[in-house]
Amino acid sequence: MLREVSVENGEVRVSIRLTTPLCPSREEIRAAIQAAAMRVTGVTKVDVAFTAEVTRKAEPARERLPGVRNIIAVAAGKGGVGKSTVATNLAVALAKEGTRVGILDADVFGPSIPQMMGEAQVASSIQGEHTIVPGVHHGIKVLSVGFFVERGAAVMWRGPMIHKLLTQFVEDVDWGELDYLVVDLPPGTGDTQL
Repeated sequence: MLREVSVENGEVRVSIRLTTPLCPSREEIRAAIQAAAMRVTGVTKVDVAFTAEVTRKAEPARERLPGVRNIIAVAAGKGGVGKSTVATNLAVALAKEGTRVGILDADVFGPSIPQMMGEAQVASSIQGEHTIVPGVHHGIKVLSVGFFVERGAAVMWRGPMIHKLLTQFVEDVDWGELDYLVVDLPPGTGDTQL
């Protein structure tokens, strides 16, 4: 984690690289470094700077999302409990900490991420014959079936169609490089989750 240490006129500067910008031990690490450095004769000031490099989980046998380092699924057994609110707030908090974030709204029947994220700075689009480019909302890449159907229209699909759509949303989307992809799942344990 230690990247650089410099000392000039009794002032120490320490650069630490965390594995996530939301490291819960950040302030403990800062305090420990400052306490240790201040015990050295001649040290008058200690500055600790943090950067973060989000680590990637173990590689799956078949890489479906090559640029995505980590996936966070937000799920619950029933509707109306705040899954989309949690997914949105989690993505925004991660983005504010400097990570590259995307949200995949996997709720085909009741997509609410388009309303939660508001107007896009860059709209979702189709590139070439098959590549989907997610929209950008508040610096976050966002993809939802809600962007591709008429607002308020019902999506009446069964298992095979849902599976095909979600497979496209995973395999045919140019997510680019993301530290986190937050997946907002629909309620229950149905076709979408399976």
